[in-house]
Amino acid sequence: EPMLLEPYRENHTTGALIMIDRLTNATAAAVMVTEVNHDEIKTKVQFSDAELELNAWVRKHYPHWQAIDINKVSK
Repeated sequence: EPMLLEPYRENHTTGALIMIDRLTNATAAAVMVTEVNHDEIKTKVQFSDAELELNAWVRKHYPHWQAIDINKVSK
């Protein structure tokens, strides 16, 4: 499935991830995103009004979480 990713140097939250093996609960992989090719993004993301409102609230009250503006992702 599509994932929201950004280079790690721009956003540590959306620029890194780990994969966990469901059976053993062991870390199977760790990823640090170095580059995102926006030209290859083919799907337009659509968010509900509730998701947009929650995103705005999180960005306003928790700026230290470095949440991106999802309005910019959907365009």
